[in-house]
Amino acid sequence: MEQYKEELLKLASTHDFREDIFWTDDLEFAILCNDVFFWGCADVEEITEDDITLLKDSVDDAGDFGTLLFCARKRKMRPQGAMYEFIDKQYWPLFDQAGPERNPNDPGNKLKPSE
Repeated sequence: MEQYKEELLKLASTHDFREDIFWTDDLEFAILCNDVFFWGCADVEEITEDDITLLKDSVDDAGDFGTLLFCARKRKMRPQGAMYEFIDKQYWPLFDQAGPERNPNDPGNKLKPSE
């Protein structure tokens, strides 16, 4: 097994985000991010060897919300406004830094809740 995949699995075990990971028969890994960026979207963000540091930093920065922060940072995109209701407010600034403000008029989107 490639070393980065071992690092990924250790990281998932240490930070208990095993339920957020999907993999293929060929052991390609991804993080689940359904409905985070777009409503009604079954979505994952691939994890490559180049992503391990970003994933580790995101989990260190945002704890239980680290895998979602990883997806936002990798995509350079904020979650849709409605998703903020499910993220601890202390982490909102990290998600805001991931990308530009979302248009609340986009289909299925709405304004981020007021702080």
